[in-house]
Amino acid sequence: MQKVILFLLLLFWITPAGAATSDDIEIKLQRMHQGWGGPRYTITIHGDGRVVFDTGTAHGGDKALLGSDVLMFAVMFPGRHESRIPQVNVVQLLAAFDRVNFFELGDVYQRPPPGMVTDQDINRLTIRVGLRYKSVLDDDGERHGMPPAVRDLMRMIDQAASTHRWTHGNPGMVADHVRRNGPMNNDDGAARLLLADARGQREMILALVNAGAPLFHTDPLVNYGLIGPFLHVSAIHQGWDDVAAALTRRMAVPN
Repeated sequence: MQKVILFLLLLFWITPAGAATSDDIEIKLQRMHQGWGGPRYTITIHGDGRVVFDTGTAHGGDKALLGSDVLMFAVMFPGRHESRIPQVNVVQLLAAFDRVNFFELGDVYQRPPPGMVTDQDINRLTIRVGLRYKSVLDDDGERHGMPPAVRDLMRMIDQAASTHRWTHGNPGMVADHVRRNGPMNNDDGAARLLLADARGQREMILALVNAGAPLFHTDPLVNYGLIGPFLHVSAIHQGWDDVAAALTRRMAVPN
């Protein structure tokens, strides 16, 4: 009851009386370009606690080049995923928007012309509460007057929605994926191995190898040749004995 009262009080404080309910609240964070190959996705949080994570789907030349949405979006489990968070967490996010005076910020913080620095982050943060709407474009924004607290707010949204489980994955998600879809012996499985290696995710590499991710695919970026032998050398170099042993067992029978 106390959480519900807090929620209603916050709505009354932020919006005109009766102007909004939980159905009229939407928080959206779009990671449109992340420097150095970071993940790209959209996360939407609704007032009732519903969370939607979505990368979209690659098409055309990009899809042909990389062969997998995993590499295209640098997301371990791309696509659309839904979950829920407690409604009180939405209240906390609304309060955070208020603390940074989000509705008073500029609409765009970017270097003119936009997109000239290839390693910069480009994000868009949007909130709708009843009839009130505000969207802020962050194109290397902190260098151009955007308060650092806005980036903190973006990280708070990611944390509230637990986007890390989709962008980086974990062994539990690998096991669940295998239960629902079977072994990962496809292009996406190979792409996940490459992404996990680039991020230094030892536990993910081990889980993916044990889940059947293909080891004799050629790296689509043509950097490392066959994935399995490259990972084996890398594991030995890093002292990952368990990963090296799992790779040795798997590579005894080409897949």
